Amino acid sequence: MVNILVNKEKLQKFAKIEENVPKGFTALNINSRDGIFTFKDGKAKFLWMSLPAEPYFIVSYKLVPVNGINPADVSMLINGSFSYIIDEKTQSVGVFERDANLANLKPEEIALLLKPQPSVQIAASNVKKENINNQVTSQKDLVNTTIASNKITVDTPKSVVKKPVEKELAVITRVPEDKSKEATTEVTKNETAMPEGENLNPGSNGIYYRVQIAAGHKPVNVKSYFGKFRLEKSIVKEDHNGWIKYSVGSFDAYKEARDYRVHLWNTTPITDAFVSAYNEGNRITIQEALMITNQKWIK
Repeated sequence: MVNILVNKEKLQKFAKIEENVPKGFTALNINSRDGIFTFKDGKAKFLWMSLPAEPYFIVSYKLVPVNGINPADVSMLINGSFSYIIDEKTQSVGVFERDANLANLKPEEIALLLKPQPSVQIAASNVKKENINNQVTSQKDLVNTTIASNKITVDTPKSVVKKPVEKELAVITRVPEDKSKEATTEVTKNETAMPEGENLNPGSNGIYYRVQIAAGHKPVNVKSYFGKFRLEKSIVKEDHNGWIKYSVGSFDAYKEARDYRVHLWNTTPITDAFVSAYNEGNRITIQEALMITNQKWIK
């Protein structure tokens, strides 16, 4: 079990905890304190549009080994961060392990645990992780935020349940990131020519949104396949989770991407296009992008 203590002080909304889970483990939500818990690509995340009212609180998740992994054979180091927004800018502080059972601490013990320790340096590479504490103060001294997590124990089930292998279906199914019931058109045309669309630039800056119009396992000739749709924006090709995905546009605001998605629905046969979000060229959830940019979701 992993317990994370958050001392949020005056923070009220838009925050995220992200932790890198050891290889060979999955993470299951135990207590998210009204946040959105997700586990994907080895990362456990808690997202809040509005934080709990208390000045400090604890969230928890459980590590479960998969594919017969023996916890004794794996390095159980976990690193993470707590991100929040101050004056429309994203701030971040590290999550560090403490040698304490956070779930059973009394209020006065928690206060002592959260007390800053100026002598401890984050960059001290020889200091054991469980003995590190960190405190961050915003530039305007508005927020004094500290978070810590307890030492990790792993729940090993009597029989390990293997993650089912995904099968390729005739139609792609997905969890809609913008909360509307959508799917995406699968590209099934067998083309031997290389795609003529641009590749997604992984170095793109900041948060932005695109509209995905299709996905498949085999590359297609972009000009011949999508030419019939007469799209006014250039098409970008992206390799993601075993799929070749095709998307258009680059929007700073979610509403702009959403409006263009509706435009495609109304003017082309692509009635299952949907909005996707990116941070520095990497896909993230719509909820996470909205939180970081302080934007509102629109159906």
